[in-house]
Amino acid sequence: MFLQYRSQGFILQTEIRGEADKILKVFTRKFGKIGVLAKAIRKLDSKLKSQAELFCLAEIEFIQGKSGKTLTDAVVLEKFQNTKNDLSKLRLAANFGQIFCSLVKNGQPDKALWILLTEFSQLLNKEELPGDKAFLFYQFFFWNLLRVLGYGPELYRCLLCSKTIAPPKIYWSNAGGGLVCPSCVSRTAVKTEMLSAETIKVLRLLFRQEWGIVKRVKLSPRMNLELKTISQKYLNLIQ
Repeated sequence: MFLQYRSQGFILQTEIRGEADKILKVFTRKFGKIGVLAKAIRKLDSKLKSQAELFCLAEIEFIQGKSGKTLTDAVVLEKFQNTKNDLSKLRLAANFGQIFCSLVKNGQPDKALWILLTEFSQLLNKEELPGDKAFLFYQFFFWNLLRVLGYGPELYRCLLCSKTIAPPKIYWSNAGGGLVCPSCVSRTAVKTEMLSAETIKVLRLLFRQEWGIVKRVKLSPRMNLELKTISQKYLNLIQ
């Protein structure tokens, strides 16, 4: 006899299987990240088609069989319609969902991750995100996802000597996960790159977890480039 389970969950990714099936990657409140087979969900007459949409919050029911989990029921709790109607927001949701699924392990419920996903989904649906605000929004949740997962960088003290970091010369180490002072840069083989003091200030502000303050930040082209560069390199290192 198959065991049946039920939980709220954010549907973060979908993968086509066969002629009409999909694999749903869902982060659930009770069971953490799971993969669920949604049989025949791509058929026009599927009852689950409108109840298990990408990027929605749903109450899902599934059975655990020998070969995996199979979706048996779903009820949409929140569609986040404003996100679905905005192509730039959809891209942002897709990028964040991909990173989330690549970093978060299967089958490990986590209250902090659930809260982060809830805030991400609600704010993305509500906020106006023109231009650099969308990039700043992504950076805010990207770095706080890393913080929750234990990958948060050291932003106040040198990784090598533990002295307090102060401008004007500040160096970033991807391998070490944080900042290195000028004295240590000159006598170590650790690969570093210089960051502006303004970019460091923004990084520190991101970790205060207050989007209402972060969204008022004005990014210069240099700050934008530096944030984009170190976030991508850091992600490549930990994936």
